Amino acid sequence: MIEMLQVVNEKDTVLDVKSRIECHEGKGLLHRATTVLLTNNQGQLLITKRSNKKDLWPGFWDTTASTHPSEFESYIDAAKRSLKTELGIKLELKQIDKFTYQADFNKTKAENEMCALFTGIYTGKLFPNQNEISEFTWISIDDLKKEIELKNNVSPWLVHAFNGYLKYTKSKI
Repeated sequence: MIEMLQVVNEKDTVLDVKSRIECHEGKGLLHRATTVLLTNNQGQLLITKRSNKKDLWPGFWDTTASTHPSEFESYIDAAKRSLKTELGIKLELKQIDKFTYQADFNKTKAENEMCALFTGIYTGKLFPNQNEISEFTWISIDDLKKEIELKNNVSPWLVHAFNGYLKYTKSKI
């Protein structure tokens, strides 16, 4: 089945629906995406390594879970679906940010996303889907900052999501 994505403008108004392939060709078409950063009771963030089967950024460290809303799906429903599909968990989430970014991959593909960032607290067991995730780890904020500064195989949206998470947590202090 062809995955259809919501193409949007800078104000997040849906303009069209295009295939995932079309949305990622060249510099990419601006389309909706979701990403989730979960924390545990120790304040660590759950990050996942993308499966080597992924066509974009395989083997790169990612947020907890990421996906694109399908043609008629909301951001929150897509975020919850990604947690269930990628890690086998259900959780209430809170949207804390929305950002846009564009990143080239291998000169022929790109991400160009309007991305909603969600968070929640989770302390249970994880059931990673090996088609999506090759490994996962709980990481401290300081250690993730170091990994991002070193550019240690981190996806571009992880960087933006982490910055959004830091802005959110500073506003809670």
